[in-house]
Amino acid sequence: MMASHRRKWFLLAILPLLLIIVFFLPIPVSQTSEVTIHASFQKTLEQVSVLSRWKFWWPDTAGVSVAGDTIFRTGDTEYRLRSKQTLGLVLAQPNQTVYHILTVIPTGSDTTCTLQWKKLSYLRTALPDKISSLFGDHAYAPVRLLQRVKESMEDPVKYYGFPIRVAPVEDSIVLVKNAYASKAALRHQLQESYASLQRYLDSVNYKGRAEKMFYVDSISADSVQVMAGISLAKWVDAKPPFRLMTMPPAHIVVGEYTGDYKNMYVVHQAVSSFMKDHNIMPAAVPYEKMLSDPRTAQDSTHVRMKVYYPPMIP
Repeated sequence: MMASHRRKWFLLAILPLLLIIVFFLPIPVSQTSEVTIHASFQKTLEQVSVLSRWKFWWPDTAGVSVAGDTIFRTGDTEYRLRSKQTLGLVLAQPNQTVYHILTVIPTGSDTTCTLQWKKLSYLRTALPDKISSLFGDHAYAPVRLLQRVKESMEDPVKYYGFPIRVAPVEDSIVLVKNAYASKAALRHQLQESYASLQRYLDSVNYKGRAEKMFYVDSISADSVQVMAGISLAKWVDAKPPFRLMTMPPAHIVVGEYTGDYKNMYVVHQAVSSFMKDHNIMPAAVPYEKMLSDPRTAQDSTHVRMKVYYPPMIP
């Protein structure tokens, strides 16, 4: 019994000393978290070293504001840029007792890197975070923020604005017809080519999948070359002016678009950026496939399309 009382008195005696140590002595604490990101080193560096880009992956963008790309505010928390480095940046919170060092570490791969978040503080400021972490990860804890960066960069819709992926080739057999037209008559020429292709398929009694696709190449200020095609499920005999094109069972880069056809260039730009960032070289000209059939000029203001880029990958 006496020994038990002694232990209690001992704990009560050292408790004030522990509180003094924790809250008054400047005991440095370092916390490091890392995540592997499937994106290029340069793109990842841009995403974290430019504070105005933080809004793309920060958990609560409604309360975010950026001042001169040197101060990032969210709610009652503020991050101030202290310095930019070759591999990242150093941030400080207003009381200057908490520092954040974000470092992008190359891995030797063109398409993968490691993002490290090191939080430097003192025991008196780190202890409350440690205690709260026992009851679940805080939304603004470095490990959670790193995961947000990873998700934003690896999700093509969030990063490039469109669904983009590498997928098996869908169109291994395509019946095509080439034609020339003025740019003003492009839609009419496509309709005429598709009608001609369909009549030929009817003449050979083809039954099965028939998806419309095309490629347009500008040959002068006012003229284009149009290759219209219909993707088939099986082989048919082709006679001029038609020909059968085949693609090997490989992979292809696919982007999806919904909107006004005149803005299709934005999805082409996004797919090109995706390929560059993932070190994928184009192997042939891209083509487009109609998921909806615009029969009038008005219909073309809201189309559903896919774009395909044959790459130099197996």
